[in-house]
Amino acid sequence: MKHLKVTTIFLSAAMCMTMAVTPVMADETSAPEETATVEETQVQEPEEAKPEKVKVIAKGRCGKRLRWTLNNRGTLKVSGRGVMYNYKASDPSNPIARPWDNHNSKIKRVVISKGVKSVGMYAFNNCPYLQSVSLPKSLKAIKERAFSSCPNLTAVSIPGNVKTIGYGAFGGCIRLARVKIPNGVTTIGDYAFYDTALTKVVLPKSMKTIGVKAFFSCSDLESIKINSGVKTIGDHAFSGCSALSDVDMPASGLVSIGERAFYHCSGLKGIKIPISVTSLGRFAFEDCTSLEEVLIDEDLYQRSSGTFDGCVKLDKPEFYQ
Repeated sequence: MKHLKVTTIFLSAAMCMTMAVTPVMADETSAPEETATVEETQVQEPEEAKPEKVKVIAKGRCGKRLRWTLNNRGTLKVSGRGVMYNYKASDPSNPIARPWDNHNSKIKRVVISKGVKSVGMYAFNNCPYLQSVSLPKSLKAIKERAFSSCPNLTAVSIPGNVKTIGYGAFGGCIRLARVKIPNGVTTIGDYAFYDTALTKVVLPKSMKTIGVKAFFSCSDLESIKINSGVKTIGDHAFSGCSALSDVDMPASGLVSIGERAFYHCSGLKGIKIPISVTSLGRFAFEDCTSLEEVLIDEDLYQRSSGTFDGCVKLDKPEFYQ
């Protein structure tokens, strides 16, 4: 009997020990799972990409004392002193084809350094990815089609020492929306800004001539201020500027307005033709379908041909007294 009681006490103690140990074992087996979970949530941060080092990928000569470089970021820089060579349209077989023709699609920015006096003919014509141009104060001439047909060029500031903006210099730059023309420029060449996205143009007092089709087909152009220095507005200068609604002409100074100079400016509602004008080209304001008010010298009106043909809202011009 005594032996049975001892056995019973021993078994009860063993059961209690087993129950006490079981949670400890459970804790020990679950610990690694918690550790694994923490390790799985850790994210390794990627290393930041280092910017590509600037390096020259092409270089050469573009004037007797001018050199050019093109780097891997698309910047073409012209440096030295003097005038740039004139070039023909892109033509590798031409002995004076542009030296960067094989890299044309890589050019995004053009920097002309101090000391350069001209941008040559066709120098940067048809650079499809050209977005910006920096021109120095030393520049005196922007030659024929220097930057024409650059569809991604959006703005340009002409330096004050430039006298002439050449034939078609920025023509066909379909996204060119802003241009600053400083006092000092005397001539805007034929087709200089045709088919651009300009919305507003202010011409300086130094300006004397606006060339043939200078702003032809600028369908976004809304206003133009012509200062008293301008003597001549060329044929078709603003033809097809359908959004043009504000033409600010000087009280005097202007002498000649060319043939169809403002043809189909359908947004134009009123115009004061300076009394100083002695020559008014044929059909100068033809098809200005919104034109309602005109002030003009009576003798000039009588001598002109078809000046206001197609101006369906114009009853009769008003004459100077």
